[in-house]
Amino acid sequence: PARHFTRYTDQTTAILKQVGLAERALQLAGTLPHGDQRKLELGIILGSDPEVLLLDEPTAGMAAEQVPELMALIQEIQQQGNKTVVLVEHNMNVVMSISDRITVMHQGRVLAEGAPAEIAANETVQSAYLGGLYELGGEGNEGNSGNSGNSGNSGKKGKKGESG
Repeated sequence: PARHFTRYTDQTTAILKQVGLAERALQLAGTLPHGDQRKLELGIILGSDPEVLLLDEPTAGMAAEQVPELMALIQEIQQQGNKTVVLVEHNMNVVMSISDRITVMHQGRVLAEGAPAEIAANETVQSAYLGGLYELGGEGNEGNSGNSGNSGNSGKKGKKGESG
């Protein structure tokens, strides 16, 4: 019976409001702008009420002006829902701005871990992103060829951002 779906309808409506898509509730997902599709993805994740959100490149393909809104939404979800967020992200501005803890990887190896300020000041990390890591790979200078990564962790339970 339809009354069994009321709980799900109410939950869906609340989640759409939370991610800022209530006014688009009847719009097909494929017709949403890319930034709104990313918000919808977060909403779908929230529907299962996870303790940990694993987000792989949540800002990929987004226009620069859309990124701050999505990052604010992720932070809000993390803080209000007491969620842990593990974030894989190449956008260092995003990683540095929302993470409590960051793990930087290069060619599958951990280069550094720490608070954003520690990571920003770390010479090994700077070298990796400027292309000066000869000794780690043993195969010459690979630079920032998409094999380096950053993982940040912030929030009550922790938020992690990683790029790799």
